[in-house]
Amino acid sequence: MEKATKAKPRARKGDGSVFETKDGRHRASLTVRDIVTGKPRRVWFSGRTPTEVRRKMQAARSEAQTVGRTPTLADYAPLWLRAVRHRVRPATMDNYKGGIRAAVRGLGSLELAKLKPADVETWMGDLLAQGRKPSTVATYRRVLILALNDAERDGLVPKNVARLARPPRMAEPKPRALSVEERARLVDAAQDDDIIGNLVLVALATGLRRQELLALRWEDIEADKLTVSAAMAVSASGGYERAEPKTRRSRRTVGLPTMAREALERQRAAVNGSPWVFPAGDKPMHPEAASDAFRRLADRAGLPDVRLHDLRHTAA
Repeated sequence: MEKATKAKPRARKGDGSVFETKDGRHRASLTVRDIVTGKPRRVWFSGRTPTEVRRKMQAARSEAQTVGRTPTLADYAPLWLRAVRHRVRPATMDNYKGGIRAAVRGLGSLELAKLKPADVETWMGDLLAQGRKPSTVATYRRVLILALNDAERDGLVPKNVARLARPPRMAEPKPRALSVEERARLVDAAQDDDIIGNLVLVALATGLRRQELLALRWEDIEADKLTVSAAMAVSASGGYERAEPKTRRSRRTVGLPTMAREALERQRAAVNGSPWVFPAGDKPMHPEAASDAFRRLADRAGLPDVRLHDLRHTAA
């Protein structure tokens, strides 16, 4: 009597066939459901033998912390940005995007539930080693804390590991104010500069911030004073636009010393009818363009280490 052969167990629905690759290893895939998007996705397993591959697939089904149970940071990040975009100002959203991009580059492949405080600290250390400022790295950490706050609220992570991670050590702030001799050299250079010179003279005389200077319109200027009623901010499209100041104290009236009045008179004649005090064509000058022009002027004045914001400290 012929011995009956034992039937092979039927593969579970969603399992792929185990196959051998060119290098002699074995691979197979498993369909899992993403608990954030609700959509199925394929997860691949590899091993030296078919049995090893099947063992990994079985472990992925049964373990409490398994692949696919929580999204990776790279998968979660765009969903979080989409959820918060209507709750914050465009300038804040731009900061969120920058922080999340940095986090995804360093931590994006890790599942949210498997992130550890040490992972976040290692990521911050790598950013510092790449030359990022401690204040920038601290900002990125704060954005990651906000994202993981929402993940914790939604039950995706048991705790916010970014909050538990130790922040980078911050350098002591060192405000830079020009000496009398340095200020005189900068004034001389500014009076010969047709691009940024008048803005520099107004900044030295009034102490206005870069974004406040670039938001000035001629309607804000009177004979001996100006009104700060707006500042340049990042728009939803990534450009810059005139926006309300962040605080009430930012709205103020500032007196105009003689140097500022004379600079504004020259500027009015130079802009040829533009509504903007410091334009670039028919638009206000871009903040980064203003900073670049100032660095060139400062170099000519022999002051390569002076920033545009240092003029505010000098005025104070």
